[in-house]
Amino acid sequence: METDTFTLPLERVLFFSDAIVAIAITLLALELRLAVPDDQTLHYADLLTPWHLYLAFLLSFINISSFWNLHHRLFIYIKKMDDRLKLINTCWLFFIVTLPFASSVLSDHLSDSAAVTLYTSNVLFIALSQRLLWVYALRQNYVDASKMNNKSILVFFST
Repeated sequence: METDTFTLPLERVLFFSDAIVAIAITLLALELRLAVPDDQTLHYADLLTPWHLYLAFLLSFINISSFWNLHHRLFIYIKKMDDRLKLINTCWLFFIVTLPFASSVLSDHLSDSAAVTLYTSNVLFIALSQRLLWVYALRQNYVDASKMNNKSILVFFST
C-alpha cells in the first residue's frame, strides 16, 4: 500500500491526542503540594505559601487548554491524515507532555532566566508544531475548506 493513498483512521489519532492532553493536564496537578509537616496544624497562610506553584499550574493549564482547543478546531476541518501528519501531531503531543516538566522547573525557579527560557521555548515549540500541522494539512489538500464558516482560521494559519 502506497503512503500517498494510505489514510489513517482520523478518529483514533484524535482520541489518542485528547487522552495525551488530559494526562498532561493531570500531571500539572501532581506538582501542587503543601510543605506542612503532618504533625503541624494547617493554617490559612500555609495555603498561600506555594503561590508560585499555583501560578505555574494556572499558566500551564491555560496554555494546554488553549492549544487543545485550537487543535480540536483545526481537526474539524482536517478531513484525513497520513503518516507525516501523524508524525507532526506526535511532535505536538511531545511538546504538550513536556510542558508539565517545564512548568515544574518554572515554579521552582520563577525568577531564573533559564527556567523562563525553558518554559517559553516549550510553549513556542507547541505553537510551531501546531502551525506546521495546519500548514502541512493545507498543502496536502487535507483541509475541507467548504466546512469553514469563518475563514479567519484559514487565513491566520496559511500565511
